[in-house]
Amino acid sequence: MMCCDFRAARALLLFLLAQTMATVMDESCAPEESVNEMWETQSENGQEKPRACLLQVARSKTSHATPHELSQIAEQRESSHRDHTKKVLVEIFYETKCAFCEDLLNTTLREVWDDVELRKSMDVKLYPFGNAANLSKSQVSKGYHFWHPDASYPLIVCQHGEAECLGNRIHVCASDVLKDNAKLVPFVICMASYGTLAGAELTSYECGKELNISMKEIKECVDSKKGLDLIVSMAANTRVANISHVPWVLVNGKRTNNETLLSPICGAIVGTKPKVCPTDTNHTTKGNNEKGGGSGPCLIELLEHM
Repeated sequence: MMCCDFRAARALLLFLLAQTMATVMDESCAPEESVNEMWETQSENGQEKPRACLLQVARSKTSHATPHELSQIAEQRESSHRDHTKKVLVEIFYETKCAFCEDLLNTTLREVWDDVELRKSMDVKLYPFGNAANLSKSQVSKGYHFWHPDASYPLIVCQHGEAECLGNRIHVCASDVLKDNAKLVPFVICMASYGTLAGAELTSYECGKELNISMKEIKECVDSKKGLDLIVSMAANTRVANISHVPWVLVNGKRTNNETLLSPICGAIVGTKPKVCPTDTNHTTKGNNEKGGGSGPCLIELLEHM
């Protein structure tokens, strides 16, 4: 089970710090034998291998939307699923500093996007929020209020720190500004191709130059109230999707294996299929009993605000 209260989470944090002396990075989330119940893993060659980033301890705090607003978002998502009779709807829930998410974007998504014929058969929706939490003004410490009197709320706390929050906001603002997957998806794939060690400032700027995208309007969005509102909307959509880890991929509303999108997309296309589609396009989706993998939640930044 997940750690649900402050004392248990604090005890775990102290244990991890004592064992690894790590900073807030994926390495600090490596499962220890005594707490491996907090991580889902994938067996590979007889060894347990982390494959995805699990949700934060504060799962219930990922959205401050009202029940009515969440209901409206759910209805909009259902409508989107019903309306995609010609194009296959591909939804990807992720975060920008999760190595598994970047691998999905740079390999799995790139594979299907690079085929022009297949690209015309799908509509990609990106949700860059993942394991973040958004905290209300009353949920942060007096010390935080003292040091950050001008902070905007809800406060977004990302699994991999402020660098990830910036990357997530750049992606959501790029989506709002570009309004065209023909520009957005290559931009997102390009940023992911640099890996997790490269900063979002560098990757977004270089990819903007490479793809002839003006970053000025995107930056204005990132630094604005609108940028925060867009991220909050991503939180609500992530909550409605009821994901348990990232990356989390849906094809026409059905969860699919992260390893490939080709077979699921081809299997969902009605009528003549693109030449790239395999002859047998049947695919299976993961059931509730199949583990999705995980590197585990990073608790340091979250506990600071509890």
